[in-house]
Amino acid sequence: MNAFLDSISGDARAARHSVVKESIADVLRALLWILQCKNGPLLSMASNVALKLVSVLPNPLLQSHLLDLVYCLSSLLSSHQVEVAIPCATALNLVISNLSATSERAVMEALKETDISIRIVGNIKDFAIAAKKIEYFEEMASLLSTILLRWPSSRFPVFNDVEFMNGLANMHTRMDSSIQPVLLKLYTSLALCDSIAKKLIEDGKVFLQMVVQAMGKSNPYDVRIEGFRLAQCLLRSQENCLKVVDLCGEALVDAIVCGMRETGLSSNKNGNNHGSLLMEACRLALITRWAGDHHIIFWKQGIDRVLLNLLFENIQDQSSELILSLEKQISMVKEGLKANYHLGLRSYLWDILGLLTIHCGENFNPYSHGSELHINLLIMCACLTFVDTIHKWCRIFQKDVDNNFQGEPVSRAVLMMIYSPWLTCFSSLPQYHGCIIESKGIKAVVLLVQRCLSNDIHVERPDVASHLHSTFHERSCCWIGKEDWEGSDVLLFYGLWSLAEFLHQCGLLQDNPRQFTREVTNIKAQLVSKLNETFSSTSFSPGVKWYVSYILSYFGFYGFPNEFAKRIGESLNKEEYKDLRLIVANEDSVSVHGVILAVRCPSLLPPEVLSSSKSSKEVTDKYAGETMREVRLSSRVDYEALLLLLEYVYVGCLHAGEEAVKKLKILAKRCNLQPLLRLLYRQCPKWGTLFPSLNLTSSLDSAGSCFSYVPHLHVHKVILQSGCDYLRGLFRSGMQESHSQGIKVPISWEALMKLVLWLYSDELPKPPSGCLWDNMDDEEKLFNLQPYVELCWLAEFWIWENIQEACWNVIMSCLDSSKQLSIKIIKMAHELSLWKLVDIAANLIAPSYRQLLDSGELEEFDDALVHLICCASIRLNQEGENSFM
Repeated sequence: MNAFLDSISGDARAARHSVVKESIADVLRALLWILQCKNGPLLSMASNVALKLVSVLPNPLLQSHLLDLVYCLSSLLSSHQVEVAIPCATALNLVISNLSATSERAVMEALKETDISIRIVGNIKDFAIAAKKIEYFEEMASLLSTILLRWPSSRFPVFNDVEFMNGLANMHTRMDSSIQPVLLKLYTSLALCDSIAKKLIEDGKVFLQMVVQAMGKSNPYDVRIEGFRLAQCLLRSQENCLKVVDLCGEALVDAIVCGMRETGLSSNKNGNNHGSLLMEACRLALITRWAGDHHIIFWKQGIDRVLLNLLFENIQDQSSELILSLEKQISMVKEGLKANYHLGLRSYLWDILGLLTIHCGENFNPYSHGSELHINLLIMCACLTFVDTIHKWCRIFQKDVDNNFQGEPVSRAVLMMIYSPWLTCFSSLPQYHGCIIESKGIKAVVLLVQRCLSNDIHVERPDVASHLHSTFHERSCCWIGKEDWEGSDVLLFYGLWSLAEFLHQCGLLQDNPRQFTREVTNIKAQLVSKLNETFSSTSFSPGVKWYVSYILSYFGFYGFPNEFAKRIGESLNKEEYKDLRLIVANEDSVSVHGVILAVRCPSLLPPEVLSSSKSSKEVTDKYAGETMREVRLSSRVDYEALLLLLEYVYVGCLHAGEEAVKKLKILAKRCNLQPLLRLLYRQCPKWGTLFPSLNLTSSLDSAGSCFSYVPHLHVHKVILQSGCDYLRGLFRSGMQESHSQGIKVPISWEALMKLVLWLYSDELPKPPSGCLWDNMDDEEKLFNLQPYVELCWLAEFWIWENIQEACWNVIMSCLDSSKQLSIKIIKMAHELSLWKLVDIAANLIAPSYRQLLDSGELEEFDDALVHLICCASIRLNQEGENSFM
């Protein structure tokens, strides 16, 4: 066999020859038989032949016996003979790494049956005790990394093995540095699960110091590359990034900048690794997409010089002159760009440059940390590349060639620089205004925005920026994605950005402004209607919603509306449960709910009123007039402005003319309502700013308790009745509940807390998901899911459709994860008469009906319920028979 494989090794044509193909089946059968024998020396030789077999032959030629080979190799991983276990692990690693999409699932199921992850974890645990070869650990850890990469559900059980994880933590400090690459790779495969990444970060500085040290210059290239890849997985979210920056920001940025500095020529030995190191360092530098203290650290570390060195070769020699004329700078930039130095990194460099400028604080000046010449040269590089890109794009369109806009990263960087708080000198380009008007540019952009909002067009950034594709991210799990600020549909975002700038120029134009505004006014009604639809959808990013709010401010609409705010806003014009009367200088007054004002606009209230208004225990729940506290406002408070402010506080938005806005600006400034002020002053949205939302949960005090004799929670009737028609009717009914200070709700404490949080925030807390959910036992799953079943029942009783739908979606997303869970849920649903849920659970249990019946698990069920499951099983069988006819 060995000689046969040697004869076709390295000859692709020989492997495809018909005689060879016919022989392979016989070789495989014979090898599989030998691998199952107990003869030690024979097994050692056979395992090496198996390794050579999978190394020489492509997977398609092994397809007929691939699963048998996988079973054999995985069973030999636990062999006490290291000479057998090592080649088997290497061979299996090759098989899994080269799997096609069609065969991956079958192989993974086979590996699951053999408990391969548990076996390998056990082998690695034994490694330190038995003092086996370093090669043994390397091959076992490498195989485990490959399995974790391909098989997400195996990650959490491995991570939950405390002994195993403690062993890994000790290895990087005690063992040979040669194992560091494979050790880091193993951590990377685990960190592809975002739940694990968070837990690794929570472990604190020791682990993070290991990661940062791995990226350090003193390590070999392969160690540093794996360190950078692990860091990328850990820092995929803003939350994780800011935690790490908090713990070791200086060291992290220093490692990134150090990796990006290595632009010199490398030896042939390290040539490929050198390029990979630069690439991985640049990828990690994209943590600049989130605002934070790390931006200042990047500038302090000389990121301007680093970026310039990656764009130009020998830039240090050329820029050593103390003073360079503008012509000289432009000439230097043009010559440097022509050399196409590190061309493959350009997209990353433009992204980093744009993000660094857009996140500059208004009071931060990079010139104080970097070289003015270097920064100016970087700006010129971006601008000249952008101009060149536009010219190329025009030529493409003239030839009617279908091609992606490859210059998106540099175009985006230039846009970011134009709107950076630091580079304000670029914010107005009046020479192009007339051209935009004459060419109907506004109408074109509005049409684009409307088509994007109607889902006629959707362009995601990776579609036009290929450098953002990552195989790691495609294999990640538990990534409950908070997308980037600009969102996934970049065409919509850029369209809104352009439209916002057109509207901004209305106030700047000196020549013929009426023509400019007329273009917008003609499409006002349709545009405003379409833009308002974005607020009721959860699919739009914070950046998109901010620009929509900004655009609407030019039509007299100011604020951040949503369905929850609309619900709360209905209380503004009703006198029920109002407990504060705000009085202005001329004795005009308006009644309000203290709890809403205390959360939404605390600066308007005196401290003593503020503290009592937020407490649900001290709020009087009777109609206004019986107990009403008076608050006299400053003589400078205008009554009309106050009414507009209250409209914003309750509803989240307001509609006002320019004169009223002038008065409102004064009051909003005094109340420190920064998001509203940005719109009133029409300040462009600040990149990365969270979109304001209405959330009243801070008014829930800690007076409630689930440990008292009667578990209870103090809440506000105004909020309860605004969220539930049943409760509103109950409070107005004149029955006992309308006067009582307490309401009995027949659900568990866990369900009650979820219900109250929804009423106060319009967000229903979700159960654990992804790997956390998959690795719970059935009892834990039932405990987490039961509150949603209870709320479904309550919502049906109270005729509460929106909360019922929200709970229903949660239950449906979890129910098919376990047969036993479906059995427990169907019993609960039957007891609560939730027939829709009973039907769905019955359909999920139906495939196992005969097995459950034989095992006696259905004996405790009601006869009607058993009959329902039986009918579902019969229906399923009939559908299966019909599909084959």
